Amino acid sequence: MSQLDDVLVEAWRNESGQAIFYNLFLNSDLFFPTHDHAIGDANPRRSKEGETFKPIMIEHQGKVILPIFDSVERLQNWARREVNYICMPGHALVRSIQGGVFFVLNTGTEYAKEFVPDELKWLRDSIETSQPKQGHVPAGTQFLAGAPAKIPEGLEAALRDCFLRNTEVQAAYLGQVFYQLPGEQPHLVLVLKTAPLSESALSAMQTDIGIAIRGRLPSEGGIDIMFHNGTGVSAEIVKLVKPFFVNG
Repeated sequence: MSQLDDVLVEAWRNESGQAIFYNLFLNSDLFFPTHDHAIGDANPRRSKEGETFKPIMIEHQGKVILPIFDSVERLQNWARREVNYICMPGHALVRSIQGGVFFVLNTGTEYAKEFVPDELKWLRDSIETSQPKQGHVPAGTQFLAGAPAKIPEGLEAALRDCFLRNTEVQAAYLGQVFYQLPGEQPHLVLVLKTAPLSESALSAMQTDIGIAIRGRLPSEGGIDIMFHNGTGVSAEIVKLVKPFFVNG
């Protein structure tokens, strides 16, 4: 059984497990067959701005179905021949393929799961609510920065998995910041050192991070995402906190 199998079984047994399943599905690296792309294109990655591909669809009982799998082995067992495929995170796949298509996860196994178009639309809407929002702190605001009082369970691991697809990330730091403003409370801050990013790559990375941290933060707190520029909060965090992720 895969990790997705485990949480799907729990979701079948207990309605409270459905949110865990959907979060894991959106964050999982999924494989699907295509008419193009090279065989063995199995490296997990983000979808690219303007990228096009030709997935292999199946028509069955009036439905147009995209078969998707959580491992290359399951894809190959289903295909029974060499087949071209792409690997990308679930949230990118959900956003990329629309138009009334049904998804079937791990078809041919006892843990198959069908996603109907309305369900996929609901997932796309939930992805939009997870997009990071632009924040602003007035110039000259005093702040205190340092190591977090507590790191939510599973947050670092989820981010490490996310950064494996976002190869521009060179190092990542989790700190805590308190802005000396009315009503402010100390909260987490994620600082990233990256290679130069285009605007589209930056947007795609922020979406990937937003999905990765869904359900990982306490309800009363959020997290700031900053890119290290050598000044201000990001510089203090880098100086005071050891990185929890280093590329290579």
